[in-house]
Amino acid sequence: MRVLKSFSSIAFITAIALFYVHQQIELVKVSYAIECKEKKIKEMLDHRQRLGYNINNLQAPSRMEQVLASRNVEIMFPRRANIVTVASLKPRAANE
Repeated sequence: MRVLKSFSSIAFITAIALFYVHQQIELVKVSYAIECKEKKIKEMLDHRQRLGYNINNLQAPSRMEQVLASRNVEIMFPRRANIVTVASLKPRAANE
């Protein structure tokens, strides 16, 4: 009877210890997941800020004019000789 009581005590203590260790491991996993998500959110916010800046710059026609003028770029329509047309891709009839 004494062996059974000591065995059950050891099993109970072991179960409690395993439960505690499991909880600690899960806590560490959740901590890493939170840290990873915070890092991803920070990167996404930085990326969003850069995209907003780029959109603001691209929407300003005066800025485009300034950039083209600073690079001495002249915009002209192409001549007919410089235009290449692509042939249509319609299948030919069998009797042609």
